[in-house]
Amino acid sequence: MPDIYKLKPEIHQNFQLAVPLIISNSAQIIMTLINTIMMGHLGFEFLAAGGLAAIISITCFLSCIGLNQGVTVYIAQAYPSRNFKKMRKLVSNGIYLSSVQ
Repeated sequence: MPDIYKLKPEIHQNFQLAVPLIISNSAQIIMTLINTIMMGHLGFEFLAAGGLAAIISITCFLSCIGLNQGVTVYIAQAYPSRNFKKMRKLVSNGIYLSSVQ
């Protein structure tokens, strides 16, 4: 069993990283809840439109993440051979794909 006092610095560092993420995620959830309440007061048509807009924006956002992760794999393959020209081209293509979508 590890000595808890030896792990204390690492636990503290993990919490330093986790607390801002927890606050950010909580704020996003609260903002979504408030938006839903406000749209609900306007009527079910507005609520449905807000839900549809959220689905479309999340789909675009996740597509960009998927494209960037795919580009990251190719950059990681080009790095060991020190092919910086190819890496520059891949990075610029990844930025272009993210901005176009």
